[in-house]
Amino acid sequence: MRSDEVLIPPAWVQIAAILVRASEAECSVIRDLADVSDASLSKYLSALAVVGCVLIE
Repeated sequence: MRSDEVLIPPAWVQIAAILVRASEAECSVIRDLADVSDASLSKYLSALAVVGCVLIE
């Protein structure tokens, strides 16, 4: 495993790529496209919201 995979999980990179291309997205769609659990998606989206990168409605 590469050090960048430890620091930034590949699924998180995929989620970021999905969000860059969409102005809005349903969590279930992101979850299914990135093939992650609800808990993992929630953790990542919450972290992005804290720093102002996403708005969770």
